[in-house]
Amino acid sequence: MNNTDLGLLKFITCGSVDDGKSTLIGHILYDSKLLYADQERALILDSQVGSRGGKIDYSLLLDGLMAEREQGITIDVAYRYFTTEKRSFIVADTPGHEEYTRNMAVGASFADLAVILVDAKRGVLPQTLRHARICALMGIRYFVFAVNKMDLTGYSEERFEAISLEIEKLVSDLKLANSVIIPVSATEGDNITKRGGNMAWYGGATLLSYLESVDIGGGKIEAGFYMPVQRVCRPDHTFRGFQGQVESGTVSIGDMLTALPSGETAVVKKIYVTDKQADSAVAGQPVTVQLDREVDVSRGCVLARGAELKTAGEFEATLLWMDNQKLTVGREYWVKIGAKLLPAVVSGIRHKVDVNTGALMSVDAAVKNEIVRCEIAMTEPAVLDEFRSHKTLGELILIDRVSRSTAACGVIEAVGKQRAESALSRDGALKQKPRDTPVDYKALKCGGFMQQVQKNNFSLRLKVVGGNLTADQLLTIAEISKKYGAGHVHLTSRQGVEIPFIKLADVEQVKAELEAGGVNTGVCGPRVRTVTACQGGEICPSGCIDTYPLARQISERYFGRELPHKFKFGVTGCMNNCLKAEENDLGVKGGYVIEWEKESCTFCGVCVKVCREGAITQRVVDGVDDIVLDEIKCNNCGRCVKSCPMDAWRGEPGYILSFGGTFGNLIAKGEQFLPVIKDKETLFRVADAALDFFDKHAKPSERFRVAVDRTGWNTFKKEMEAAYHG
Repeated sequence: MNNTDLGLLKFITCGSVDDGKSTLIGHILYDSKLLYADQERALILDSQVGSRGGKIDYSLLLDGLMAEREQGITIDVAYRYFTTEKRSFIVADTPGHEEYTRNMAVGASFADLAVILVDAKRGVLPQTLRHARICALMGIRYFVFAVNKMDLTGYSEERFEAISLEIEKLVSDLKLANSVIIPVSATEGDNITKRGGNMAWYGGATLLSYLESVDIGGGKIEAGFYMPVQRVCRPDHTFRGFQGQVESGTVSIGDMLTALPSGETAVVKKIYVTDKQADSAVAGQPVTVQLDREVDVSRGCVLARGAELKTAGEFEATLLWMDNQKLTVGREYWVKIGAKLLPAVVSGIRHKVDVNTGALMSVDAAVKNEIVRCEIAMTEPAVLDEFRSHKTLGELILIDRVSRSTAACGVIEAVGKQRAESALSRDGALKQKPRDTPVDYKALKCGGFMQQVQKNNFSLRLKVVGGNLTADQLLTIAEISKKYGAGHVHLTSRQGVEIPFIKLADVEQVKAELEAGGVNTGVCGPRVRTVTACQGGEICPSGCIDTYPLARQISERYFGRELPHKFKFGVTGCMNNCLKAEENDLGVKGGYVIEWEKESCTFCGVCVKVCREGAITQRVVDGVDDIVLDEIKCNNCGRCVKSCPMDAWRGEPGYILSFGGTFGNLIAKGEQFLPVIKDKETLFRVADAALDFFDKHAKPSERFRVAVDRTGWNTFKKEMEAAYHG
């Protein structure tokens, strides 16, 4: 194995003050023979006047400031690059003193893995807990807890086991999926780069061997392509390019991009990676993108394709407060998200997190080094997203408008104006209903809680748009199921997830913890249900449309709308019809509006062979080859477009709607009578009209299909056709 097999590992060392972070990294550098001869001589000489009685003080390799050497602590973040035979590393050695927590947070923001040191004599301290929470907040997914100074405990296995129990509780509280615990002695070198003979009872890996072998790949891949614009490059009147780093996905010449927040679209004309032209660019590359037309783009805007980013003026964020001045509601700051800098105000403080217990505490203000969840309103909408979905546009800093110092760093947890009432009372306890308040079962059902046979037990239906759940959401659902349910979930026939055996007494707590984990409850009863979708053209080769973004838009527009009866949307990407669009009250199916260009055709016959409907025939008239399309037989599947080697068949993606499909007690196939719809504006205009028709004509508890049958299909078709034509 060479040092490129697992790629560069960026890691941070942190923990409480004097836990031995600098000594540990210094010992790795020394033992691995990664010092120049003059560095080694200087280290030996400097150690003569140190605090170790002439023994080598490995921390001097990292602590370079005069104040650091005088006090024997780390103040600034020290970055070191080193390479072993198996891997390359960048390490950030961060300060442990509470006063310099902000410096530690800066180091954590760049790292993929955290090495958190714990003093074997003192155990897990408040600053240890704070650093672990900050690392988790910053999105670090891999943790090594190095129980240091084992030499001062006589290499006691019992002491190590006791501290391991404390660490395991912390790991459980923070829901850390990837963590290991290693006993070490940074001064003596035990289990740093080699085992030594003092801890024969420990059978795990040494610290360096673990760092060399840990695979941090396979993490969540962010949806779509997006690039925050850092600079508009205009060297002369003939060129206008947008410069930035590709944060996710790929971009190629010919791609259609959307400029956010304006929503304008344009096609990629040229791509430059540094100063060289390229056909495409991938995540991590700095690029200049030239578009085929002028669009409204400046620094702070975002170029995107399929990323499902949000534009909003309000959001909720979890912040690490780093300013000496208190955080108070109503105070104004600059907020920086991506490359966008906007005035903002803290409009509310939801709670702070107790670093010792993880408990949520109701507060009116926050002081330095506290972790709080806040509501923030900006002076204008910006392009952003939840941190768990898109990291770069989900992290932020607050800047004091007077001193220009960084007041806080944090991550976006929720976007938009919707705010749930705090689940906390002023003393930090959960709000409970008075005992004499009757249970509103109708409201519970409206919120997705369905009564079970077992008394006071509910099966909770979750909102799973388009069948998509992130790994983090799945972990949250699993935790809720184990903690409040029976330890399992039920997968419904409509891509839904239900958690059975939720107790009535736990309903509010379950809702609060699901919200904190980014999971929304579903709905039941007479209203628009969760939208289903296949994977669509973003993933499936057969897909004609991108189904999941459309499903999200439909959900945002209609989900939960009160109607005479339930109403279901289904979105499928092509004629394979995996989602059975016609079984929904309103089904959306992807297709192509096709046309044939004779000049490009070589009459190879491929289109005739792939057309399953027999709509395409090839013939010779007066010695001239010709292609004939039977538009009655054509179902707009687009196979001719996708298979034609000469691009003689051209296709424009569109939406084929069906109305009145049902499945269950009443089984009926939806009716299709409108032409293929080519734009979302028309699609939503027709959908609006269908729901308005249902609202207007249906009797209470009457299904959409029954209401149309009773009112008359001719009447319904006329209204839909009027909506189609605008």
